[in-house]
Amino acid sequence: MDCPNCQAKLLKDARFCHQCGTEKVIEVKPCPHCETKNPSNAKFCFACGQSMKTPSKEKLKEKEASTEKPKEAVYQPVYPIDFEGDINKVTEQVKTNFFLALKKRVQTQSSSKKYSEYLETFYSSGFNYFFDSRIQQLTHIIMPLKDMISERTTIKIDQLLDEAYETLLDRFTIEHTKHLNKIQLSNAVLRYQFIDKKEVDMEQIVFDYLDLDQEKTEKIYTNFMNMPVAKIRNASQNFLFPARDEPILVIGDQTVFGSCREGFAFTTRALYWKAHFNKAQKAYYHELYEVRVEEDWVSINDQYFHVNASLNFKISKLLKKLKTIF
Repeated sequence: MDCPNCQAKLLKDARFCHQCGTEKVIEVKPCPHCETKNPSNAKFCFACGQSMKTPSKEKLKEKEASTEKPKEAVYQPVYPIDFEGDINKVTEQVKTNFFLALKKRVQTQSSSKKYSEYLETFYSSGFNYFFDSRIQQLTHIIMPLKDMISERTTIKIDQLLDEAYETLLDRFTIEHTKHLNKIQLSNAVLRYQFIDKKEVDMEQIVFDYLDLDQEKTEKIYTNFMNMPVAKIRNASQNFLFPARDEPILVIGDQTVFGSCREGFAFTTRALYWKAHFNKAQKAYYHELYEVRVEEDWVSINDQYFHVNASLNFKISKLLKKLKTIF
């Protein structure tokens, strides 16, 4: 290295020039991690301890990604509708989404192998004419919303379609496909298709949807005079915690030996339950935000619930109806 003043060749470890006495200038370079200036021959930064080697492009991308603000989740509609085009194209999308809903219903209520038989019955029964009329009405309801599309509007459209499809599927499977259904819904369910909260008899709607006479394999009590006191006590100590003015309608015992320390219960205000190895849960009807049938269980407000395939389906139907009412 040369002296910056007289250009004399400096000795390797010299701090000052032996010719003119000028202090040697030490070359520095910034740390690629914290920007602190280090001697040019430094292998590690004396400030942060990181390697002085320049990070790879992958590392830089990781660093940039870690400093970016997390993006808010965008609602993904279950039944997407593209409003580009005329009303006929929107109607076709509404119809397509219905048949997706029908396929899911067949998988839950029967078997996916029977989907073609459901389709055949859909047309041979004449239900398709009622369906076409209802789809036209539904399209005219959602069309005005196309000019104010937002996430909130998308959610509203999704809810409108879901409720309409559920109504159509209930009528179709109850009136026309009993010979195909593995899980049957009571005819009484149809009386609740157009009803508001003021008209609801909570005891009646619970019994109509659950149709407990068909559930021969489960230990379910509706007359608590006939229920052993020990079971009532165990239920009340482990999962059933209603308010004093909250009538109990149904208690289901899901224990192997009949202790009722695990099970479920419907009251006039909420569903209470405790599954094996899980803590006790409750879902008030007015606080339901999601009820979803999974492969062999039900997700209620993101919590696990399971009885059997039949009651899972019927309870999910009941809760979805109560969600719309409350």
